[in-house]
Amino acid sequence: MQTNKKKEYALVLFFVVVISTTAFFISKDRAQLETIVPQEQLVLEETDFRVNSGNSILLVGTSTRDEAIKVFPQGKTLGMSTIYKPDNIDCLLTFDEDEKFLQKLHLNSQEIQTYRGIKVGDPFTLVVEKYGPNYSSVGHPGKSSDFDAVYGVGNNIIFQVREDKVKTIILQKE
Repeated sequence: MQTNKKKEYALVLFFVVVISTTAFFISKDRAQLETIVPQEQLVLEETDFRVNSGNSILLVGTSTRDEAIKVFPQGKTLGMSTIYKPDNIDCLLTFDEDEKFLQKLHLNSQEIQTYRGIKVGDPFTLVVEKYGPNYSSVGHPGKSSDFDAVYGVGNNIIFQVREDKVKTIILQKE
């Protein structure tokens, strides 16, 4: 009976050591993120937080939940959160705690574009042409085609770039 318990303890100890060692080596090999901040940040205008979805316009920071649901009538609130997911388009709308105003918009669809005409799938060179070179960059050293470009401070627009193309656009106002 005692021998079985000793074997069980030894087996558990073995697994703990193997898992701990594996976790150590995985965390050690993870590449650090590199952040580059320009000397001068772009000051975003109120209009920069407008997005055009066909015949409708939403303004992050100003549009109400009711206005957003009129633009995207088919959708659902995710759980008991302040996030609304339209059924017919790949995006997420996040509202403030009182669920009154649109605070953040995640765009993963080519159907919606920013006020300056950028949409998912556009080359990053077009983003720089429209918004300028004064953006903060966050990415892994040595992977220059995959990074996040952040325009503005506090209230900002984030372009998630993968293989030099815009993959996701996030507009947020605090």
